[in-house]
Amino acid sequence: MIIKLFSILVFVLTSFVLKADEAYKLFENEKYDSSFRLSYSKALSGKKESEYIIGRILLEGKGSSSQKKKEGLNFLKSSANKDYLKAIIFLADSYYKGGILKVNESKALVYMKKAENLGSNKYNSKITK
Repeated sequence: MIIKLFSILVFVLTSFVLKADEAYKLFENEKYDSSFRLSYSKALSGKKESEYIIGRILLEGKGSSSQKKKEGLNFLKSSANKDYLKAIIFLADSYYKGGILKVNESKALVYMKKAENLGSNKYNSKITK
């Protein structure tokens, strides 16, 4: 009985991890609608990778999603606040370069420093200490 319960638990946990990986792979391969479907409920429950995926899709209006900048930015900031490095780097770059977000060097610097504190060396030449 214990072995059966353990097997079920391992299966459930493995399925969850595979779905998270699958959602990001779908996002990277520009399968935005499928990625959205796998990620949305997880993003609403606060999963940082899912928040990043949903944030990007909404902010940029990817796939069949209409662009919802405010909602997308909220998901991205939530993910970054949970130290998800991809969200932090995306926000740093977006505030630094402009385009999808209005250029804001002070916000860019905050995210650049946060990325550096998490071990990224992407912005070493841009951050003056």
